[in-house]
Amino acid sequence: MFKDVLKSVFAFVISITFVSCQSNDNEEEGINENSPSKRIKTITMIQGDATEVNEYSYDAQGRPKRVTSTYFYSSAPNGSTHTTEYTYYGDVKIISKTTGRTYSNHEFIYTISNGLIVNVEYDERRPYSFYHTFSYDENGYINSASGEDEIMNFKWTDGNLTQYQYNGQYPSSTTWEYSNELRPKNWIGYWKGTNMDENLQMLGLWGKMPIYLPSKQIRNSKEVFIEYEKENGDIVKVIYNDPSDPIPTPEIYLIDWELVPTTE
Repeated sequence: MFKDVLKSVFAFVISITFVSCQSNDNEEEGINENSPSKRIKTITMIQGDATEVNEYSYDAQGRPKRVTSTYFYSSAPNGSTHTTEYTYYGDVKIISKTTGRTYSNHEFIYTISNGLIVNVEYDERRPYSFYHTFSYDENGYINSASGEDEIMNFKWTDGNLTQYQYNGQYPSSTTWEYSNELRPKNWIGYWKGTNMDENLQMLGLWGKMPIYLPSKQIRNSKEVFIEYEKENGDIVKVIYNDPSDPIPTPEIYLIDWELVPTTE
């Protein structure tokens, strides 16, 4: 499950970015309750007897450079690790490559136009590969992602993502309800099954984000409730609860922040 979380992220799990590297003049997109000089250091994800620890590093421009992920299970107490590295080619292309025991050739190639990712090509183990094209509306919100045999549609209402519809081999629909709490500007969301790398969302490459923090996710009639905990204005814990689970096993995300190094 957790290997799916990092690259294809479950519907609207929350990730983090830092506003010092990506300014935004649209105040309606959320408020910055966190220090603008903070960025993510680690995210620890826990569910049942499984734990995933993700450690982040950045390049001199403050862009994601490397994410090292270590998984611990009851059957693998010593952990299993893979690393994703990002290479930037000006403002037109990014390549991310994941290496590790089970990720010998896990590569994404992103093409950028006008500051937004417009297509992504993926090739893990030849001959299997796929290609997705992304489109955005006139306001900068993503509205569709399409591949050879599938299409994903995004519906936005009053500045919030309210529905994600997947039409492919296994059709699904996900909707969200929102709290009255504004989303901090350095608090970013991402979506499962769209090949949308949450680490690149740090750079604003997937368009605008919702105004408010989501409080509930409904995927194919299954409800999941989302709670947040803060310390000194920083979101340090996110809990996803599924009341329908016979044995409650919430997904828990622990976030550790660090100060962005100052430049002379």
